[in-house]
Amino acid sequence: MIQDLKFALRQVIKSPGFAAAAVITLALGIGANAAIFSIVNSVLLRPLPYKEPAKLWMLLASHKSADLDSSWISMADYRDCKKQANSFEELAAYTAVSRDLTGSGEPERIQLGVVTWNLFPALGVVPARGRNFLPEEDQPGAERVAILSHEIWQRRFGGDPGLIGRAIAISDVQYVVIGIMPAGFRVAQTAADIWVAARGSDGTPRDYRIFNLLGRAKPDVSIEQAQAEMSALSARLAQQYPETNDGVGIRVVQLREYLVHDVRTALLVLLGAVALVLLIACANVAILLLVRAVSREKEMAIRSALGASRGRLVKQLAVEGLVLAVIGGGLGLLVCAWGTSALQRFLPLDLPRLTELHADWHVFVFAASLILLTGVMSGLIPALRMTRRNLEDSLKNRGRGSSAGQNERRLRTAFVVVELALALMLSAGAGLLLKSFVLLQEVDPGFNPRNLLTMQVSLPRSRYADDNRRAAFFAELIGRMGKLPGVEAAAATLQAPLIGLDVDKSTFTIKGAPPTAPGQQPAAPLHVVTPEYFRTMGIPLRRGRAFTEHDDRNAPGVVIINEAMARRYWPNDSPIGRQLRQGLAFLPGDATEREIVGVVGNVRHFGLALAEEPQIYIPHRQSPWPEMTLILRAGANVTGLASAARAQVRLMDAQLPVAKIMTMDQGLRDSIAQPRFRAMLLGLFAALALVLGAIGLYSVMAYSVTQRTNEIGIRMALGANSGDVMKMIIREGSSIVVLGLAVGLAGAFGLTRLLASLLFGVGVSDPLTFAGVSILLAIVAMLACYLPARRATKVDPMIALRAE
Repeated sequence: MIQDLKFALRQVIKSPGFAAAAVITLALGIGANAAIFSIVNSVLLRPLPYKEPAKLWMLLASHKSADLDSSWISMADYRDCKKQANSFEELAAYTAVSRDLTGSGEPERIQLGVVTWNLFPALGVVPARGRNFLPEEDQPGAERVAILSHEIWQRRFGGDPGLIGRAIAISDVQYVVIGIMPAGFRVAQTAADIWVAARGSDGTPRDYRIFNLLGRAKPDVSIEQAQAEMSALSARLAQQYPETNDGVGIRVVQLREYLVHDVRTALLVLLGAVALVLLIACANVAILLLVRAVSREKEMAIRSALGASRGRLVKQLAVEGLVLAVIGGGLGLLVCAWGTSALQRFLPLDLPRLTELHADWHVFVFAASLILLTGVMSGLIPALRMTRRNLEDSLKNRGRGSSAGQNERRLRTAFVVVELALALMLSAGAGLLLKSFVLLQEVDPGFNPRNLLTMQVSLPRSRYADDNRRAAFFAELIGRMGKLPGVEAAAATLQAPLIGLDVDKSTFTIKGAPPTAPGQQPAAPLHVVTPEYFRTMGIPLRRGRAFTEHDDRNAPGVVIINEAMARRYWPNDSPIGRQLRQGLAFLPGDATEREIVGVVGNVRHFGLALAEEPQIYIPHRQSPWPEMTLILRAGANVTGLASAARAQVRLMDAQLPVAKIMTMDQGLRDSIAQPRFRAMLLGLFAALALVLGAIGLYSVMAYSVTQRTNEIGIRMALGANSGDVMKMIIREGSSIVVLGLAVGLAGAFGLTRLLASLLFGVGVSDPLTFAGVSILLAIVAMLACYLPARRATKVDPMIALRAE
């Protein structure tokens, strides 16, 4: 083996051009695969950073009503589940809300995790410093205590170890710090800055569903048993509390499945795509080795004549292929490191476990397996073919016209056909995703995102407990914002479209409509907006009127609905003047009944790819919510307004932080980050496959021309012109291209079915996409054939005949 390794290294040094081509090809294939696997490993394969994560299950609410899709559960339902469920060792609840961190330093908007005392024990996680919550600290009226994340402890408090035991102010409420969590800790996708005890959450209605439920199952309980128990329990709650729980079930899913079910298909598609690129790279290297084998026919024949067995020759040649794979794999690891770093800049921010992305030993084992696999795949087949050559033919140099030479030519052709077919399959998938992404970008969001600046302002309930004071604050603030230089309009909403996606849905009944079945009440997202919201956003008013300053708490309750809601419930009539009764009684200032006073255009609030659905708008003066998103429309230079807008907030209340300042254009781009990432990456792989396929075809055709130099010279000496020679070579290449396209199209029609859930506005067998990528591949392939054919026309008949 040592002798073979030394000889293989000498062969690499002896043929640097060949070695460089093989090594670079393998490095690209192995590096790209390792980079994508590092993402798949971090998101899908690596165990969750909790104790026995397989026994951690999420309990999600399910609704009979098609209009309700929230998976959250109320604190009252949680307490009943914890009391009656026997499948879990621990059952905990958690949620996250936005609050203000005040006191020393600048006011800061933070994510506050509200948890039951047993959440961290259920996860098997203990604070890195200090202690966990105690059961008595999770009761109404208990002392307010907090546990900080490691990140905010370092950033805000400078890692002060003496912080434990001191008080901090969160939205003007004092909390005593009792612990610091480990670095990078989060609960599922919730990465809170500070964690506080839920303290019973008394006083919230049973239909106030804002909590996630997480349970650690008992060792002998299966998920099917837990599901059966929770189905029976939810049925009992529905009977006991029909007004709030009728039609509400509980679904049990594994925590890992809860985290990754939205991205698993996309990541596996990308991993499969990059695996096809590696196959093409291996085929390319195999072609290079087959071509190189011709120059070593006599060497192998002499070795065989001197007594070397076929197995000994195969071993030596396989080692040469493995050496190329190892060198290519080493370079591929550098490509992986660079590629992983580059991918992190383009990964969607909502990708689960994004902070855990790094290359661990699993990635290195995967890369080592790829090196071994590519070494065998690219080196073994040429080795077996080379050692089957006829000894006498090789020694007499008669191999070119022999049946063995024909077989090798067929094998090289088969490799190219496979390369072209795989390149077409990848190109078809990339074409579908690119077309889908283009169509997604062309979707009208229902508003004009140009020159819009958004920012979040939250009023602490301790200082703004009065509804009238909240309404007056935002009315004055919006008035100030509207007078800033360059501002054309200003408004506020509870959550801006495509930026704030956690908008509550409100069940409602239509006065005078037939009663609905239990659990089937219609529901729609509820938006709290100020009077100038529709004009500021550029949302058209279709019928009726917009909100005015007179729509306050002293005026009759009013709502505005969108066209989708008007079409669904009043398809042949006008909804103006109709009465709605809302189902969310916890809304501040909620009216018993509200009159529909206007109809506005549809807004794709939750995503461009989602269908238009009913939406309800309520005036802020009638429901003075304390947390609002301000929206400013400017003529130009919208980002330059950020500092001036922040100054206006500070003038009104110096303790209020301004959070999440961003343009609506940026929010629109962020909302389609995942489709963009998929299309970009698969398009990159398809382009790489196309280039490698063209190189493989060029190599085979160029070698064919070299092997047929004498034949071409004789043909030209007998009267064939350059056009005849070019047609002959092009005809040979065309047959390979046509066969590759035929095989690729057949494979593409099957494999693109895997992309169905990732596409928008385009079918999995879109004829224009398939035709376009086929034509593109044919053009590139024919160019790869043309260059060797052109070189064939330059053959000098006299030189060829003299050599013969």
